[in-house]
Amino acid sequence: MKALKIIGIIFGILAIGVAVAWNVFLVGPTEAELCGHLTGLMDAKLPGFSTSPPGAEFKESCPKRVAKGMLESQVKYVKRSKCVMAADSMEAVQACD
Repeated sequence: MKALKIIGIIFGILAIGVAVAWNVFLVGPTEAELCGHLTGLMDAKLPGFSTSPPGAEFKESCPKRVAKGMLESQVKYVKRSKCVMAADSMEAVQACD
């Protein structure tokens, strides 16, 4: 009986450890952070982008597109979003695919 308790405790600790690790490694930037970074990159490439009509449209549609990507696959989303956040140009963002 004592051995079963020990095995149960070990499996419980392992399950908690896996859950914590899963959440730590699969946490990407928020939609606002990602869209803000992309807007900044577009402004660097095309000055005045964020104040133009296409920039306003991008700001409106970006969070919806990011949320859609989050639903497809969390692992892919986190990997790609971390790559996008590390990018320093739009060309580098395109290489993240």
